[in-house]
Amino acid sequence: MKKWLTALALCTTATMGFAQTATELIGKWQLVDYKDPKGKTMNIERELGTTQVFQVFSAPNVFQSILGKDGTRGTWSMSPDNKVLTIKAGLKMNFEIKSFTPTTRVIVTEDKETLTYEKR
Repeated sequence: MKKWLTALALCTTATMGFAQTATELIGKWQLVDYKDPKGKTMNIERELGTTQVFQVFSAPNVFQSILGKDGTRGTWSMSPDNKVLTIKAGLKMNFEIKSFTPTTRVIVTEDKETLTYEKR
């Protein structure tokens, strides 16, 4: 029983250590992988016209999207459970957060595209 409780405590601690919040989202993130709804990897430059695709999150909830030389500003928020990222930049978009570490973030669009970003 003691071994089981120790294992449970370690798993809980490890999980809590990797849980990311809005604070860790602050910064500049570059799109490094783009998959269509069927999981096929898409060529970022061919699809978006550039490899310079960034999302920039600042406090308090200021958002900037950079696509090559073009940019769009808006706002962002995270759900209380840190599972949904909402961006308002002209349109309101909700993204499911699939994984989130200090250096990598994987989100899924409402159209089921999977986007992987790395912190720069």
